[in-house]
Amino acid sequence: MRAGRLRFTATVQSPEKTRGANGEELISWTDVAVRPCGLEPAKGAERPVAGIEVEAVVPWVVRLRYENAVAGISPEWQLIINATTFRVTAVENVHNLNRELKCYCVQHA
Repeated sequence: MRAGRLRFTATVQSPEKTRGANGEELISWTDVAVRPCGLEPAKGAERPVAGIEVEAVVPWVVRLRYENAVAGISPEWQLIINATTFRVTAVENVHNLNRELKCYCVQHA
């Protein structure tokens, strides 16, 4: 992985799930690591919302160096890059070499 492609800084966050007073699930986010990353748009898609409406879904690929602090990223986690939240939908250990992680994400409103 080339350092020049890691132009952004990502705060990697894991969810902490608890129960509220009424039994509802509450999620708070814990910072796990702050790491340089690459950010690039992937091929876009659309999904139907409420029958006829169509919502654009813009997927992103976030590239991180593989290291112990971020090796546990899963689809429940999120990344904060330039004050924008990206929800992780899938994670790929590129070629299973433990050098680079590709996180497939969607931008959260």
